[in-house]
Amino acid sequence: MNEARLRDAGPGMLAWLLGAVSLAVYLVLRQRSFYGADGFFLEHSLRADSFTNTSHEAFLPLLHAFAAAVAWTGIPAHAVLTSLSALGTAMGVILTLRTVHLVVGDRARATAAAALVAATPAVLFFATAVEYHGCFFAFAQLALLAAAAFAKRPSRARAVALGLAMAVATSVHTSGWFLPLVLVPFVAAQVGRGGVASAAAALRASRRGCVVALAVFVLAELTVTWGARRAGIGVPPPFGIDYVWSHLGSVAVPRLLQVPRTLLFEWVLPFAPLSLVALLLVRSTTAATTARAALLGVVLYCVPAAEILAGEIWERGAYLLPCVGPVAVAAAQALRARTLLLLALFGGAFGVAQVVFQERLTDEYATVAAWACDAAAGARPVLLVAEPVDWGAAVVHAGRLDHVQLESWKVRAGVSGDAEIGEAIRAWLRAESGLQHAPLVSARALAALARSADGRKLAHALRSAGHLEPVAAAGIEGFRLRPW
Repeated sequence: MNEARLRDAGPGMLAWLLGAVSLAVYLVLRQRSFYGADGFFLEHSLRADSFTNTSHEAFLPLLHAFAAAVAWTGIPAHAVLTSLSALGTAMGVILTLRTVHLVVGDRARATAAAALVAATPAVLFFATAVEYHGCFFAFAQLALLAAAAFAKRPSRARAVALGLAMAVATSVHTSGWFLPLVLVPFVAAQVGRGGVASAAAALRASRRGCVVALAVFVLAELTVTWGARRAGIGVPPPFGIDYVWSHLGSVAVPRLLQVPRTLLFEWVLPFAPLSLVALLLVRSTTAATTARAALLGVVLYCVPAAEILAGEIWERGAYLLPCVGPVAVAAAQALRARTLLLLALFGGAFGVAQVVFQERLTDEYATVAAWACDAAAGARPVLLVAEPVDWGAAVVHAGRLDHVQLESWKVRAGVSGDAEIGEAIRAWLRAESGLQHAPLVSARALAALARSADGRKLAHALRSAGHLEPVAAAGIEGFRLRPW
């Protein structure tokens, strides 16, 4: 009797303990390198006190509020960003535990399933990176908890709460517009677990409730994005929903053919072993319905993900993070707590190895900075950056060198004539030389420019505006730009 009562008790402090342990691990493993271009933008926005963002309207206000809250610690901008990712993911783990317990009713299995989610490679990676997705994970899991509560007892109030939760998540990262693709199948799999009569009534209530939730979701998110635009945060019309239409509106057969590849590289590999377990659970007697609904949500989510990633970009499962919760519920329904914990250890080992491998970039940053200082020959190096490693070196080693983003020049080159952009670069080179600065560009940056028409146009303008003097040092080939 006591054992059953202990097993069925709510998670209580156990959820917070797991969250605290997860947070501590994520902070220890936090990445000093940059995963992608979004990280550079976020650090620049934090340093410049900028609130302008074209899609994810609530993220920068949230980031600045968090930075103000931890300002007393004196940690640098990069650490603020990784701490926000860690905290958001840890909160997502807590919410996952509560969701699993609400559905399964077993505290031990709910805790083990949440630990498996916390250790899943994709989750662990974005918990330690400078990115949107770690913070977004908390809000996506809040929406899942709201969906589980609605499925357990459908009502208009819970439908409104679900719609608002999805809207809040979408304001943090606009890919939240696709949350219904995961949550609606999850709700459909959970409703009506009583007798035949109660099941039929629950299904009718859930259908009406899903309509209410979707209506509240759309209206609330449009209101938020309208308010963000009025506040000057910079969301373009027709507000955040353009994110949906710009991608789903262009989905065609070639993109749909990329869905299997997206499933493999954005779901199966980044979320192993949980993703592989999900395939086995479709034949489970206790979890088949949930597992099938969860996998349907994964496949549906991969359609817009394949369009966003254009079949070329590897995002390590970033866009599939909202799909992990329903799969964790299915795993807890079918597997013992001990099995779930063993899977967590297995996944965690791969996750930690992935972060360690990513951190090798910090050595490359140091090498680029050393090359720039040697090539400048006593002057102040100004690195022209066009690819992630050079950019990371410029940001991490900002005390030793300055930098200019060639991306902004590339955009200008796309709308300007050759003579105009060439003259602008010549004027800039003369000014930098007068200040005893040494403009430098790596061979790697020029190769990055060569991948696009605007980039090639800019590279031609650089060569016509100044003399590219070869400089090789620290194993890096590049050039110093001198005015003609």
